[in-house]
Amino acid sequence: MSVNDLRLRTKTLIPLGLMALTVVAMVMLGASRLVGVSSNASDIIENRDVAAFDIVKAGRLIVQIPYAISTTLLNDRESPVGLAAAKDFAHSPVAAEAMLLSLALISAFQSIQAPST
Repeated sequence: MSVNDLRLRTKTLIPLGLMALTVVAMVMLGASRLVGVSSNASDIIENRDVAAFDIVKAGRLIVQIPYAISTTLLNDRESPVGLAAAKDFAHSPVAAEAMLLSLALISAFQSIQAPST
């Protein structure tokens, strides 16, 4: 049996079937890639809110430093206000730096893990 023995209908259905299989394979590949992109997007969205909160918190700690300095200079170190200001002055830069460093490390780690597309 050769190709010439087949009916015209069968001869046209063979390439049509191959094209249909190709389209199905392309759709499956596209769907799998879309699931990966959706997963990456949801990870980014989940981490974006936490990162924004931490950046705002670090910004507030940085803004607090000049106020702590002026309060420390204007008040007696032994008074409750002076002790609180000294504590803020010692704590704010360290906490802000640690927070920003952890955000930078998380960002660098995520960029390493993210597949390049």
